[in-house]
Amino acid sequence: MAMVTARQVIDATPLRKNLDTAYIDTIIVPTQLGVLRDIMCPEMYDYAIANSWMVDGVTASGLDSVAATLMTDYVAPFLHWQCANEALPYVRTSVANNGLFSGLPTQTQSASAPQANALADEIQSTASMYRRLLSAYLEDNKDEAVFELYSSNCGCKTDNSIFKTFKLII
Repeated sequence: MAMVTARQVIDATPLRKNLDTAYIDTIIVPTQLGVLRDIMCPEMYDYAIANSWMVDGVTASGLDSVAATLMTDYVAPFLHWQCANEALPYVRTSVANNGLFSGLPTQTQSASAPQANALADEIQSTASMYRRLLSAYLEDNKDEAVFELYSSNCGCKTDNSIFKTFKLII
């Protein structure tokens, strides 16, 4: 089950005209499973999916306010930018085929390699920022009842976790 839609990913990032929804649809769930699940802790992620905390960018009604904030203000933006980051190889292929353009819609030209690299760096940097914000929000709110699976039953915060790797906990 996808937490966000391909259209939301495309609309939220500067890749708007260089991505198609069919391609993004193929990377949303793998990004959730391969990246977001590790950040949220597998037990909490699985619980959020099983209880439909967010489906297609819509947060479930009746969610605790802390969980609703997590999903709308942290998880959704993280997924938008991380999916865009995962799409960069596709965009780079499009760049090679004159698929990335710069300039105004009435006066476009193929983007140069430095312009394409700058865009890739911006997307990677923004995805990394949202990763840090999401992880910090989870840590800051780990004592909330709705995050019980994150704070007490999760084995991902061991010494080998992403939290230690990115120095998000001591």
